[in-house]
Amino acid sequence: MSKRTFKLPGIALLVAVACANPAQAAYTTQTVNLGYVTTNLNTNLTFNQFDPLLGTLNSVVATFSGDFQNKLGFMNLGSTANFGINFTQQAIFKGPDNAIIHTSGALSNSFNQVVGAGGAYPVNFSLPTGLGNLNPLPLRSFAGLHAWSHPAELALFTGLGMVSMPFAASAAYFSQIDNGFGIVLGQTAVQTTVELAYNYAAAVPEAETYLMLLAGLSVTWLRFRRSGGKNKIRAV
Repeated sequence: MSKRTFKLPGIALLVAVACANPAQAAYTTQTVNLGYVTTNLNTNLTFNQFDPLLGTLNSVVATFSGDFQNKLGFMNLGSTANFGINFTQQAIFKGPDNAIIHTSGALSNSFNQVVGAGGAYPVNFSLPTGLGNLNPLPLRSFAGLHAWSHPAELALFTGLGMVSMPFAASAAYFSQIDNGFGIVLGQTAVQTTVELAYNYAAAVPEAETYLMLLAGLSVTWLRFRRSGGKNKIRAV
């Protein structure tokens, strides 16, 4: 009985190269910065969609950060007075489907000061230019993140256009004056930064892959030429 064996190492090498090229994990990010804007605020943070030619989108992660800046001023028009003010503010982020994905919660910032009769806080506070001389309070910061991975969600981020994420910031203040009367002015501004990360799988051949492919083709061609165009058969 005889057994025929075919010596085709070149083809085996090509098969190995083809199987050794799995999809590679990759990501791309983009950032939107919104500078200080006086509240109340409703706007859209706009990003480029994920280009499907890059590969298959696996997840999207949004990272949020920002702060509220509160300023105040007080003009005492009566006797020595103790005035207080309490700011409340909140930031809300929504996804492309308008669903809330992150909220800062109700932030608070309070201040109390005693001012003599006829005095002002800050010292250079004056009317009618008082808004230009308000005194800043410590910043109230917020941060968080949200991730999408469901196919229906990822479809909202995929394409060659733009995707919008609504952002809203609200603020209010309550003032109280004891022993006397006066004028209180308050102002709130918000700033935020949002980074959107697209995590995807991309089949990107490396330079080594092409070298291996070329080597396999060379070996196959040489063996084919030496055999005169026929497979070598060995009888056992």
